Amino acid sequence: MGRIGRSRGASGSRGGSRRGPALLILALAMVGAAAAYLLRPGDALPAEVSGRWSSEAEKYAGRSLDLTPDSIRFYSGPDEYEAYQISRVEREEDGSRGTRYRVHYGQGAAAGTLSFFYQHGVLRLENQPDFEWRK
Repeated sequence: MGRIGRSRGASGSRGGSRRGPALLILALAMVGAAAAYLLRPGDALPAEVSGRWSSEAEKYAGRSLDLTPDSIRFYSGPDEYEAYQISRVEREEDGSRGTRYRVHYGQGAAAGTLSFFYQHGVLRLENQPDFEWRK
């Protein structure tokens, strides 16, 4: 029957396993990669889209949208708004429509996503591209 127990390695030495440090390095690399993904710079809105946006469209009279690098406010009147913390921002270049942003905000039942295109100082909601929003 074969021996059951610790291997001495190819050299026959009784030293500890060399897999320990390698596994530790691998684990640290994975934690670092996860942290880099979760804390990536894309999680904040850039200055070009930050600010208070409104539309001349009658449908949106008295309404506005306030974007900051880390929060979003939906105004339904001059002082009436709902505010949310931004959790993630996705950015994608679209040659014909500008830059597409997907702003994920809120948590749980209050979580949502605002998708819009930004080009030449104009913001257009993805689901209503005919309406222009300006600062």
